[in-house]
Amino acid sequence: MKNKFINDTETVTDEMLEGLSLVMSDHIDVDGHVVSRKGFKDDMTPRVTCVTLGGSGHEPSSLGFIGKGWECIKVIGDVFAAPSPAAVMEGLKLADKGKGILLYAGNHAGDVISATLAKKMAQRKGIKDVALVIFSDDISCFPRSEKDQRRGLGCSLGLGKVIGSACDSGRDLAQVADIARRFADNTASLIVANRGATHPVTGQAISYIPEGKMVIGMGQHGEGSCEYEDLVSPRDTVSKMASRIIDDLSLKAGDRVFVLVNGSGSTTYMELMIVFKDVTEYLKSRDITVACSLVGEYLTTQEQGGFQLSMTKLDDELLYLLKTPCDTAFKRQL
Repeated sequence: MKNKFINDTETVTDEMLEGLSLVMSDHIDVDGHVVSRKGFKDDMTPRVTCVTLGGSGHEPSSLGFIGKGWECIKVIGDVFAAPSPAAVMEGLKLADKGKGILLYAGNHAGDVISATLAKKMAQRKGIKDVALVIFSDDISCFPRSEKDQRRGLGCSLGLGKVIGSACDSGRDLAQVADIARRFADNTASLIVANRGATHPVTGQAISYIPEGKMVIGMGQHGEGSCEYEDLVSPRDTVSKMASRIIDDLSLKAGDRVFVLVNGSGSTTYMELMIVFKDVTEYLKSRDITVACSLVGEYLTTQEQGGFQLSMTKLDDELLYLLKTPCDTAFKRQL
């Protein structure tokens, strides 16, 4: 059933990217499915750069964070689908400024395959220095001892910030890769959903959640455990989620964290502000400091209701890189 303002399901991603290029023309260039910093192609200053990738359908995703001090290039696939290895290879060719490329992706099968194959293709074409980092911050299904089985979630937003800042600071590829892995290893996330979404191409339900119920442990594509529980207050929901994240990261009194509260698509800003307040109060009760934060509707799953809570345990370098000024459509500083 058609229920979205879409001209043609065959060209939905292309039209979205065309619109994006108009809305954010001061900050980005769009060439096919490769989105880059404004003027990036013509700037041949030798330096380390970064590339990430992912399917469309999660808008605005991190597209509004492409710019100085944040992401360099993002390669976009079709709805909920990874871009092809060839498309990612085009992003790597554009990114090559002679000092190495940090390629990063969430732990989803298609994204990992495309990133891995694109890295091999780049090496055959003479782009030797490509470091690949896979982030897997979803703690809902697997313990930390099986971290390689976990899915990637909102870690991408803060991760892109520290990687972009590190690249722009003049650090070498090994240093940037170490920063990326350290941030990813110290990040844990959970999604709670109280309303399902429909697929923009098929019009079919991606997930269904009964009225008055919620699911803690939803995936980024609307896939969930279907273990429904009663919808409770944001304060109680935050308590359930934050306690699990704190345990996973082994956070203790005196620690500092970066907190992401990310709306899933149809969660109002009124709700998100209340959730963030409750997160801050809960962490304060545990003597954990919110040193940096990002709150809003960024990494969405169409019109899904709910939010993602993500925390990253910070050291001095990670905090500095998060706080470094940037120039993107969405933010100039965290």
